[in-house]
Amino acid sequence: MTQIEADAVKSGVSVDTLIEKAGLAVAKRARHYLGPVLGVPIVVLVGSGNNGTDGVVAARHLRRWGAKVDVLICSARSEPDQRLERLKEIGVTVHHIYLKLNYSSVQQAFEHAHLVLDAVLGTNCTRELSGVIKTIFLLLNEIKWKSPSLKILAIDMPSGLIADTGWIDPAAPIADCTIALGYPKLGHYLSPIEKNIGILEIGDIGIPDGLDEFISINLMTVEWAREILPARPLNSHKGTFGKSLIVGGSSQYIGAPYLATAAAIRVGSGLVTAAIPQSIKTTIALKTTEATILPLPETTDGEVSMKATEFILERSEGYKAILLGCGLGTSHETKKMLQDILYSDAKLPTIIVDADGLNILSEKTEWWRSFSTKAIITPHLNEMKRLLQTSDVISSKERINIASSSATQWNKIVVLKGPYTVVADPDGGVMVSPFANPALATAGTGDVLAGVITGFLSQGLSIENAAALGVFVHGQAGENIRERMGSTGMIASDLLCELPYVIKGLTDGSL
Repeated sequence: MTQIEADAVKSGVSVDTLIEKAGLAVAKRARHYLGPVLGVPIVVLVGSGNNGTDGVVAARHLRRWGAKVDVLICSARSEPDQRLERLKEIGVTVHHIYLKLNYSSVQQAFEHAHLVLDAVLGTNCTRELSGVIKTIFLLLNEIKWKSPSLKILAIDMPSGLIADTGWIDPAAPIADCTIALGYPKLGHYLSPIEKNIGILEIGDIGIPDGLDEFISINLMTVEWAREILPARPLNSHKGTFGKSLIVGGSSQYIGAPYLATAAAIRVGSGLVTAAIPQSIKTTIALKTTEATILPLPETTDGEVSMKATEFILERSEGYKAILLGCGLGTSHETKKMLQDILYSDAKLPTIIVDADGLNILSEKTEWWRSFSTKAIITPHLNEMKRLLQTSDVISSKERINIASSSATQWNKIVVLKGPYTVVADPDGGVMVSPFANPALATAGTGDVLAGVITGFLSQGLSIENAAALGVFVHGQAGENIRERMGSTGMIASDLLCELPYVIKGLTDGSL
């Protein structure tokens, strides 16, 4: 963002213009959040840098709209400060609390305020909070805890959150809303800090088009998803939308191949085949009457046997995507079957490997050298550790870098699942999901995601777009259900009927 702003100035946009637009965007968001601001008490916490100046501009607009504004200067600002002087001229009370902190008067200001704007550090935080700033935010959080109706709006980042790493100080404010100026920052997505960020909004500050082309990390958005969604021509037939092959299931894990198969159907794959052990074919056929069934030879334990290898290879022709692993099991024969398919020289559809398929892959040292084909793998953090063949903990702030470097080394699209799922491709591109949803932390949602990706891949999307669009549609479906149901009690199959509504919302613009 620092580079983009510098390039904007070089292109002819003045720093003053960027600051004025940023402050106005913040003020508008505050007014939208509060409703009419006439007579409403608002406290603006101002730091020494540009984030503080954004807060000063926002305070000016809010005062002119009729709010009762108190500005607390938390650290020394450069002199002369013409914007600050203009505030005094229009009736804003300015307190230089960094010179002398009157604890009781600040406490009283917080207790009477309807909204507190955090314009202290923003993206300039590089270390722990200390001194007056730490004291102020500890007090603010204490009052917020006692008075939940007090709203906190952070400008760019809650003070105490490091924008590049996601590290957050324990004293950082617990914002109800954060308005990211220009673009979101990595720190918004690198740490489980939703309680500090609250709702994340993006504020337009007038950055000219084209200055972001050097950035390889992008956020998935509704506009982006709408552009790449597969078309549905009126003269279509089932062959138009491709064929998906789902290889998985065992006597112990019947639900996994069902969820993946149904998901591929729900996102529009023209024909979906469930290749499953013979003993569970009736159950799967009854649950997914729209799918075709390919019964596979199985072991005495009800897992796919190595005899199924040639069976699958011979029948894979004509399919555009093949998903391997959902509920497959890890018996000796099943491992041999999967390895023979992945390490074969046969011409296969594009492959997605999930669940037990990943666990089987990880047992081979430098597995990617034997499985060199470009494919999609969909690990969660523990599966990723196994694929990396490491016992080291993968922290939230490492997820993007690890997914990106692994994608390049392995020549795979890596879908690293979890809050703010990361999709990385071998060429260095990274897409980050905007969703962190505890409702999705339940058995089977990963199988649905794998099926969604497979369904999009069968419809002709590029391997990179199919993976990323699958993550977005799956995540949005989860968000829709959480809005209706809450964060507890959603089950994976709830997602299936929601998927078409997400696609409809993207198509007709209602999302």
